[in-house]
Amino acid sequence: MTDAADDRLWVEAWRTITYAFFIGLFALLAARPRQAAGIWELALAGKTALVVFAVIVGDIPEARLAGMVDFALVVVVALAYVLSRGWQAWQPGTTDPTRGDTAVASGGQTSSPAPVLQPPVPG
Repeated sequence: MTDAADDRLWVEAWRTITYAFFIGLFALLAARPRQAAGIWELALAGKTALVVFAVIVGDIPEARLAGMVDFALVVVVALAYVLSRGWQAWQPGTTDPTRGDTAVASGGQTSSPAPVLQPPVPG
């Protein structure tokens, strides 16, 4: 980005920031693949749109390379989506993100018992 010409500086900055954004997005998906409803689909849609655009403007050398890289990312993200069952993020009440206990298996209640609260002892 530091070597970009003045007329390409904005585009190169946008590209660099977007790379950082997608790294963070993919890290979130890797950390909690079934607690990111819509994130999988959004990442797939965005990358697929870039592949389609690269095909449309395919005579531009930069578009060919970027299109191939984005196509590889679409394949990898789709495979990860299937292997991690990312669609299960849309099912309500499947996990308690604060503890990671499953709520569905116990009829909607978490498997850990509620703490017993006692009044304070005077004196």
